[in-house]
Amino acid sequence: MRAGGRTRVVVALFTALVPLSACADDGGPVAIGAPLPDYAAVSLGGETVALREFRGDALLLNIWASWCPACEREMPSLQALHEELGPRGLRVVGVSVDPPGSEMRVREFLEKYGISYMILYDPRDRVSKHFRIIGIPTTYLANRRGIVREVWIGEKDFGAQPIKAALDRALADERGAKERERGNDRDAGP
Repeated sequence: MRAGGRTRVVVALFTALVPLSACADDGGPVAIGAPLPDYAAVSLGGETVALREFRGDALLLNIWASWCPACEREMPSLQALHEELGPRGLRVVGVSVDPPGSEMRVREFLEKYGISYMILYDPRDRVSKHFRIIGIPTTYLANRRGIVREVWIGEKDFGAQPIKAALDRALADERGAKERERGNDRDAGP
């Protein structure tokens, strides 16, 4: 087989596998337009946190590990989003898939980078199996109703304009629906 043929085979295999990254354990897709799957993990504070608790806010869910250089490079832009858009209703949540016994390492990593958004710790890496992700970092953006609006695989600059535009759309999604609903209520009368 010629080199070009092998490249096409590799590309074809990769393309065939990519949709697997967008499936939940129940076989349902975690793709744009689908509901964010139910998932819960323990925060570094020791409380169990379920993603459904964030309904009403837009959610940026970032799956990462302290040993991942790409994850490390994108953390400052995630922190900046947390600070900038948190007041508008964006919740940035990280899920660390560092191995068991790494909690102190995760804490030191977060302190080093000044990370103040919520971090969940999943040492058994259930999140990767549940979401069937193919690598880290992987980030999901869900609107205020819990509908996935974007999926980013690999390192991203979350300060980049196309990403900021997607965040603005996710933040406006439910607010616009609520404003329309209130307008309809006023039209209906007492």
